[in-house]
Amino acid sequence: MWTTNGNLGPHARSGVDASGWLWEIVRDGEKRRVLVEVSGSALASSEASLPGETAAAIRTEGHSEVVKALRLDEPPQVIVCGTMGCRHIGADELSQ
Repeated sequence: MWTTNGNLGPHARSGVDASGWLWEIVRDGEKRRVLVEVSGSALASSEASLPGETAAAIRTEGHSEVVKALRLDEPPQVIVCGTMGCRHIGADELSQ
């Protein structure tokens, strides 16, 4: 099982209207990074109007979503949270 190895700090992808936090996870000596990002529209919204998972991701600097990804054999590279909730983005979507 994957475990968190720490929050590497704030991070934003170039050309994307979102900002977030880069996390490092580890399993059996293998390290990976997971970016939890929140859309600009979600960041501009009141917490009460957001889905619970998006509000939690903002409050925990992405930790709440990283914990969910730890159970997966292949964790996503990016987790996007917005006004409709959170979803995982795989390498195939990132390369488009």
